[in-house]
Amino acid sequence: MTISTNLLADAEEQSGLAAKVNLFIDEMTAKAIDGLSLTEFVELLVAAMRICIESLETMMLDGPNRKIVVLSVVQTLFDRFSDSVVPIYLLPAWWIIKPAFRSLCLSLAAGTVEVLLPLIRKQNESPKT
Repeated sequence: MTISTNLLADAEEQSGLAAKVNLFIDEMTAKAIDGLSLTEFVELLVAAMRICIESLETMMLDGPNRKIVVLSVVQTLFDRFSDSVVPIYLLPAWWIIKPAFRSLCLSLAAGTVEVLLPLIRKQNESPKT
């Protein structure tokens, strides 16, 4: 079981988007105390995006507004946890290049939303066994 599977399971028990995201951030904070690897960080970002997309499917929002909500969650998570991925001795350089990586991360997340959306819809349509 991967790190994000536990977080996804816990978040799916919540009912609203805000509750799911807040629980996810709280648990991610606990996991990030000792730092995160880049793989764990990306995995957690994608898991958060999945939670948002699944929750937003039930809300009356059009596509662009849904994407804005998902990207704002990614932006918040990046701002809060990206420093825990970088080794301490590289932090001065990281602070200089962080804005560029933030833009890159948001651009990649925008594309990821387009990939995840049909997959989640297909998963939700298939009968549970």
